[in-house]
Order: sequence, then C-alpha cells, then structure tokens
Amino acid sequence: MNLVLKEGQKPYILLCLVFLPIAIIVLPAQFRWAKNVQEILMLYTFRLQLTAIKKAGQFPDPLFYRL
Repeated sequence: MNLVLKEGQKPYILLCLVFLPIAIIVLPAQFRWAKNVQEILMLYTFRLQLTAIKKAGQFPDPLFYRL
C-alpha cells in the first residue's frame, strides 16, 4: 500500500487510517468489553504521551501525573 501522497492527491487513505480505529473504539462503547479495551488504550496512549513529554524535557505541573 502506497501511503506517499502525490501532488494534488487528497489524503483519504490517511484519514481512514486515523478515523477507523477511533470509530472501532468509540462506537461499540456501550458494551462492557469494549469499555475495558477503550480504557486500556486510553491509559496506554496517556503513558505514551507522558514518556514523550519526559523525553522532550517539558515537565508540566504535577497534577498532570496523577491519574
């Protein structure tokens, strides 16, 4: 699959890659198993953001670290 955009080409493929996982997580949120998966993914992305911020050396206020 070629993800390199040519000049004048609209980034529909990239939009699908971004929004499909979000839709898969958010839409079935009324089911209990999906909520558990959603919480795990949210915590995982939160931890990824924290590690990225720590590596960049930008430390926010201490309230940000409390879950």
